[in-house]
Amino acid sequence: MTPLCGSHFGNMGENSANYIVVLPDGRKPGGHLDAFSCMDVFQNLYAQGTIDEKTEIVLTHINHYTSTHQQLCEWFAQQKVPYKMTVAYDGYEIK
Repeated sequence: MTPLCGSHFGNMGENSANYIVVLPDGRKPGGHLDAFSCMDVFQNLYAQGTIDEKTEIVLTHINHYTSTHQQLCEWFAQQKVPYKMTVAYDGYEIK
């Protein structure tokens, strides 16, 4: 497993996943990645061959001000991607 860190108040600098994404106005997102930014990161990683159909993504700490766990599970399940995505929860264990 390789953790992909977002920029928590900018302390990750250019090493954070946020810098893989460029917003339409040219800015790069700061702070937590929301669900939409996560998908942008995953699409870029897939396009460059970093992740593929065998990749399993476990999403944690997506955003402080977002949907419920169930709503996030449903939203990510609706995304048409070739890799597996799981929205983790408190106590989730990776086997």
